[in-house]
Amino acid sequence: MVTNVLEILVLFVSLGLFFDKVLIGASEREKISEYLNAAPRKAKFSVQYFDFLDVSHAMIFDRFFSGGLFSISFFRSAAVVSVSSFIFVATFQILYEPSILDDIDIGIFQVIIIVVFLSFNVLFDYITIAQTKIFIESSISSGKIFNSIFLIISDFIVSLNLFIIFYALFILFITLYLVSPVVDLTFYQLKASKASVVESKNVPEYLTYLDQPAIMGRIKYNADINGLLQSKGEDVDEEHVIVFYDATFEPKVGVTEKLILSTLPDVRVQFDGEFQDYSDVDGAVARKLTEQQVRLFDLSDEDKDEDQSNSVQSIKLKVSGSNTDLSSLNSAYTQAYTYADRLEDSFPISFALESATLSLRSFVADISSANSYKAPIAICLLDSKPTDRFPLTPHSVKQLQQCDDFIIVRRNWRAYLTQDLATTGRNLQNKIVPFNTLIITSMLPTILFYIAIMFLAVASVVFLTLASWAKEKRKYFVRSPFAVSGFLIGIVFGALAAF
Repeated sequence: MVTNVLEILVLFVSLGLFFDKVLIGASEREKISEYLNAAPRKAKFSVQYFDFLDVSHAMIFDRFFSGGLFSISFFRSAAVVSVSSFIFVATFQILYEPSILDDIDIGIFQVIIIVVFLSFNVLFDYITIAQTKIFIESSISSGKIFNSIFLIISDFIVSLNLFIIFYALFILFITLYLVSPVVDLTFYQLKASKASVVESKNVPEYLTYLDQPAIMGRIKYNADINGLLQSKGEDVDEEHVIVFYDATFEPKVGVTEKLILSTLPDVRVQFDGEFQDYSDVDGAVARKLTEQQVRLFDLSDEDKDEDQSNSVQSIKLKVSGSNTDLSSLNSAYTQAYTYADRLEDSFPISFALESATLSLRSFVADISSANSYKAPIAICLLDSKPTDRFPLTPHSVKQLQQCDDFIIVRRNWRAYLTQDLATTGRNLQNKIVPFNTLIITSMLPTILFYIAIMFLAVASVVFLTLASWAKEKRKYFVRSPFAVSGFLIGIVFGALAAF
């Protein structure tokens, strides 16, 4: 308990010493001294309050941000504060949880990702610091205490909401940029499998809510796609692909898979030819596919051996995540906004969370597969060719009456397929993004400014007390007002933590 109290005390004293060293120069110390010495003679609280704000403004903005909002000096000061905050927070998080860097490939691409996020951080910090200066100066010139307090509170709230909006846009554009290039992949699957196609005698349970037994009764088969995506190059990236679906026709190996892979996901897929027999010399691909199938269907050893003897077929495809569809962009932005909002809601606890960093692959996968459909997806076929894809609702289900055949897939399998296709072969594995470091560093300057104001308020109260019974001690207090305030605040918080 004593250790905890001492840690809290040291924290606040250190913060006070930091403020004394950084925020107070010769001219600022003179202003603080004039303010503190003049305070006892001022009867009106409103006069003291606005003098207090004026001194607080001088400590930060007159010292570091005295130039115009669009001046090079202002932007340079904001950039220094932003980069310093980013380095400090990132260092703290790494020291607090060293495992966040485990298995991370610190290469050129990873460095570029961090630099891009840091650049966004600098730009956003410039905006928020300029905003805080505007709000504080408006607060000082308002002349009314209520208006002044309202503006100060509004500054903090606006900063948080601006972060959510801009951060969501930023990560949306980053995701679109990462998934838009065309990548060459190869899709592998077993030629045949006992578990792949099963006759369906009843309407699948997940479709009963539609209350359309006549339409859903056309479903005759339940089947799955069990394949392996692989990229080209020296660093082979691979991902297992699994999709369960229901169909009104008997699926054909090599045909139905191609139809679903090109129609269902939220990325563009273009096949190069047809499925071809693959010479799996060492049987590595067949083993991976069979092991995946064993886990899915809990096959017996007998079935496993038989499946392992099956030959493998492959097909080459090109995948691009570029999509100009407004509904898809809206869904992706919604997911990005949810990410940012969740991060903001966890502040300031997020300072020490493992989510300080997030896998770049899972980050991109979640954003790229965030289509807002909350229902199963139907693929309508005419003359064995896909003509439409739409979510199944009690209203849209009747469109299936116009289809020669149709395929229905649960929305989660569609999301998984989109994730697999959007991330494989894009060099996203073993990379991280500084997920919550940005909001902490973006809010840190504003928070430190208001903490400094709180310390100065304590200093004012203490100085007024000293003015009445220890005038000779005031000169020592003025030398380090924030350190003394930090000591007193630390005692209070330490006592609260102890009891």
